[in-house]
Amino acid sequence: MKKLKLVYLVLFVIGSIIPTYFFVQFLNENSLDPNAFGKAIFASNPAADFSSQVFISCLVFFVFMFADSKGKKSNRNIFLIVLTFAVGLSSSLPLYLYLRENKTVNG
Repeated sequence: MKKLKLVYLVLFVIGSIIPTYFFVQFLNENSLDPNAFGKAIFASNPAADFSSQVFISCLVFFVFMFADSKGKKSNRNIFLIVLTFAVGLSSSLPLYLYLRENKTVNG
C-alpha cells in the first residue's frame, strides 16, 4: 500500500504542475478574459469533446467523494472541490485518492 500512496502523491504533483503551466501560458496571452477562456475550451469539436468529458468527470468525482464520505460534512471535500476548480481534476483526484489511501492504512 505504501507504493500506491507514493504513486498518488507523485500524480498529484504532476497533475498540479502541468495544468498550472498551461494555464499560466494562457493568462500571459489573454489575461483573465473569461470569454477567451470559454472560446478556447470549445474552439473545435475535439476540444469541446475533451472539455465536456472533463466537466462530467468532475461531476462524477464530486458525487463519489460525497457518497464516500457517507454524508459527513468535511472540510477536506470543500478543499478538494476548490482545488478542482482552481487547478483541475488531475490535481484533486490523485490527492483525494492519496488521502483516502492514507485513511485506509491508518485506520
